Amino acid sequence: MFRDIPEADWKKFRLIHQAALQRFSQSKLDALQRLAVSERKTPQERLLDVFEFARDSQNEMARIFDNPRRSTALLQLALMHAGKLIDAEEWEGLSEHTREMVMVIAG
Repeated sequence: MFRDIPEADWKKFRLIHQAALQRFSQSKLDALQRLAVSERKTPQERLLDVFEFARDSQNEMARIFDNPRRSTALLQLALMHAGKLIDAEEWEGLSEHTREMVMVIAG
């Protein structure tokens, strides 16, 4: 089926999922820190920016990482790939078929 991921890639996906989640989280924490210490805005503006950024990041995290299943793995891989959250070694470790499907989904 188009949406299913081969068993070997499903096992790799589960590892990629965890690594990509850590990369995503670190990236967002780094960006959040930059927002919080920026001197171009008042403390109140920075706090509001932090709240908005945290809300948007939580929504993005949910969209990419929540409820990983075999039926959603290709879509989640496409979102991770688009977000540059998969390193080259992880990407090359996936089967050619899965990489092609991810690229089709990503458009």
